[in-house]
Amino acid sequence: MRSADNDFQYPCSGGIHYCGQLLSGCIWSTRNELIVNYPSTYLNILSNLTVNSILVHTGDLITPQITVDFLILDDDDADLGNGTPHWNEICAGFGAHNMDCPEQIPCSVPEDCDDGLFCNGVGDCYMGICVYDDLPCDDGVPCTVDDCDEETDTCTNTPNHALCPPVPCFRGWCDAAMGCVYVMDDTVGCDDGVFCNGAEYCDFGVCYMGPDPCPVPGQGCDEIHDVCVMCDDDGTCELGEDCHTCASDCFSTGALCGNGICEAGNGEDCYTCPDDCNSKMKGQPDKWFCCGDGSAPFGVTCDDPRCTDDGSTCVMEPIPSSCCGDLFCEGPEDGANCSIDCVPQCESSAECVDGDPCTDDLCEGGFCVNPQIDCSDGDECTADTCSDGVCSHEPITCDDENECTTDSCDPAWGCVYLPIDCDDDNVCTADTCVDGVCIYAELVCNDGNECTIDTCDPETGCVFTPIPGCGTCLPKGEVCSVDSDCCSGKCRGGACR
Repeated sequence: MRSADNDFQYPCSGGIHYCGQLLSGCIWSTRNELIVNYPSTYLNILSNLTVNSILVHTGDLITPQITVDFLILDDDDADLGNGTPHWNEICAGFGAHNMDCPEQIPCSVPEDCDDGLFCNGVGDCYMGICVYDDLPCDDGVPCTVDDCDEETDTCTNTPNHALCPPVPCFRGWCDAAMGCVYVMDDTVGCDDGVFCNGAEYCDFGVCYMGPDPCPVPGQGCDEIHDVCVMCDDDGTCELGEDCHTCASDCFSTGALCGNGICEAGNGEDCYTCPDDCNSKMKGQPDKWFCCGDGSAPFGVTCDDPRCTDDGSTCVMEPIPSSCCGDLFCEGPEDGANCSIDCVPQCESSAECVDGDPCTDDLCEGGFCVNPQIDCSDGDECTADTCSDGVCSHEPITCDDENECTTDSCDPAWGCVYLPIDCDDDNVCTADTCVDGVCIYAELVCNDGNECTIDTCDPETGCVFTPIPGCGTCLPKGEVCSVDSDCCSGKCRGGACR
């Protein structure tokens, strides 16, 4: 799902998964450096460093301190000043992702590392070299760009909306204090870009699958050209048809469940393709085996004699795969059996004119491709369209029809709807917005106790102050004297009345 073979750069942005990929990229690049000089031991070296670095690291941020963690673990004499056995490989691997190793500035006490530079952060002496906290301006908000000015010893933290990961059906922007903030916005959409899946759409923040783009019976869907294809069954594999949309005209090779061959080399076994691969042992129905799966408790490989029962011959060698009609000449395809893939259709772009002025007409690899002209102006506040070969950029209107939001448009992010701030800093009012007007309803403080004075403090909220002497009166019927405090206030005949 996520490749460690990447060029992601520190500082990481875009969420925890991006940061995880940055770290895996550093480790993969270090692996590539180690494998050159340590081809037989690189895996063991890197495994030990990676696993133990988790135990060494403090904090919850991915920073160049992790590079130092690797060096500390790699060190063999408690002195980073003279390097480590694999210093060059680690520094090259992490440095490729802007997670540079510290300079080998020798030191004996922390004071040796005070270079007087504000933007270098606080220096510390660690194992004989100076290590600096290079994040003096980090505000902890992933979507802000943190800059340091050495001349004024000041930090700036500028929100960058583009650093907020996209969320289907929600509009997001970067708030300098809260980070990425999202509000439901069905206009954002949630299309996965796969034509044959239909056009997904948002409804009250929920993404729904779109209708079948090829609903006509017998119609197939061609994802390569984003068109619907009607297979004509004429025995010729034609443009738009392939082995998926028109199997009767376009052949395919490779693992094919149902062809009577258990193609274990292509991933088939009795679980993935029971039609081709045997599973139940004959004569012993309570015992199971699985042809093609040598790893399961009862799995057997293709050389087991039971895997040829019922004609399901087990094949371990992978069969070269191909799909005639996918515009790739591959496997056993050639100009004779799949001319649509292996015989060029064009020699120059002049042969690929489709008559649509809003497409580019290109001949690539012998095949015509006609992609839409890119009319994007990079401004999310314009609707970019093409008509008769001319791009137009009309300003969009940002109106969520909610009078309690301030509607604006950010060129980098599009429409932004900020809730109106009705907070009056008074906890004794309930602050709401109705039809664009802030309403402050007074908070009613009542604890139901007649022996307290109920008030409200604008800073702390409800206050219930006990009334001195209240709550000690004698109830009705109790024995009393002229000095007694009857709750009713009346003492007659020696009893509260």
